[in-house]
Amino acid sequence: MDLQEWDNIVSIASNSITTIGVIAGLIFGGKKVNEYFKTKMNDAAFISAVNLYEEVVNVRERHGRVRLLLNYALGKTEEALTQNRPIDLTTYIEIQRVGLDSFEASLSISKCFTRASSYGNIIKPPALEELNALLDISNKMTNIVNSFFGKAISSSTAKVPNQEELGELRALYKSFSEQQLEYNEKCSNFQNIKFKDAFYF
Repeated sequence: MDLQEWDNIVSIASNSITTIGVIAGLIFGGKKVNEYFKTKMNDAAFISAVNLYEEVVNVRERHGRVRLLLNYALGKTEEALTQNRPIDLTTYIEIQRVGLDSFEASLSISKCFTRASSYGNIIKPPALEELNALLDISNKMTNIVNSFFGKAISSSTAKVPNQEELGELRALYKSFSEQQLEYNEKCSNFQNIKFKDAFYF
């Protein structure tokens, strides 16, 4: 064999080795990319699970604030009825703002649950059962808040609120308080489940 033939053989072998290296790099590189994304997804799912676990407990404080806001709106409506005058524009706007704040606070656990659920089945059955009960109560509370502030705003629109409207607001306030107590009881049940027993991590 002459030098040219050796050069061709070496070139072919070199190209073959390069091709094998590129193919191996793609295969193993793809695995690394998949592992990276899987790790990132697990990290995000874990953070969402921790946030949900904490939010279930922390939302009790928000419910207390919502109850104070309901009480404020109820007090302003009673005051307008007692003084036989419509609610002034500033108070009307304040009731609307308070209603919006209350609505946002009542949705926090639903938002965390949705975020955690978007990563697949990460919640174990015993915890899921308790969470579903808490979500059901939380949704009822959100509906009560919506109804309460809808009635509070409509009863105070350029007129003096009447006893019937005030009675409806008191009934909704009472319903919210009852749901709050039920939530706190269910929350205690959920707190008895350790994090490792609540989520697949």
